[in-house]
Amino acid sequence: MVEYKIKWNKTANESLVQVLDFYIIQNGNNHYSSKLFDLIINGVNNLKKFPKAGKQTGYFDILELVLDRNSVFYRIDSDLIIILLVWDNRQNPEKLIFLLK
Repeated sequence: MVEYKIKWNKTANESLVQVLDFYIIQNGNNHYSSKLFDLIINGVNNLKKFPKAGKQTGYFDILELVLDRNSVFYRIDSDLIIILLVWDNRQNPEKLIFLLK
């Protein structure tokens, strides 16, 4: 079984930081953000062995891995998984159209 490599693009890194920062500000501490970070990183790392664990989206070849109230959008390219975006699912979904182009 091939183990895929993970690559985070700039938008994915920035969106992860935004989601985590939101909860730090909201909660006044980093306890939940730390747990959420671990959940997201562990979920993404699981994609190395199970790249199709996410569900197909309506956006071309993009898959969505749902983790708690958040989604990780990604694309599979040969033996590489490209993380495109970390998304808090309580946001307006219409914004996704512009972010996933």
